[in-house]
Amino acid sequence: MNIDQVPTCAVCRRPVDRFTVTYDPTRDVRVFRADCHGETQEVALTPVYMLNADHIEMGLAFERSALR
Repeated sequence: MNIDQVPTCAVCRRPVDRFTVTYDPTRDVRVFRADCHGETQEVALTPVYMLNADHIEMGLAFERSALR
């Protein structure tokens, strides 16, 4: 995964306004947070998932199908 990448906002079709990656030790997950147009979306990935994934890439944030 290229840490310099940021997801694209599905609502405004631009790179999200703010993107952060943090570690949550209480859940032992890496938290990816996208902020855009006053909304926030988070995805948490476990170390096991990240180690077993073929690749991890940025996609669309705030995609309607992902928010349902």
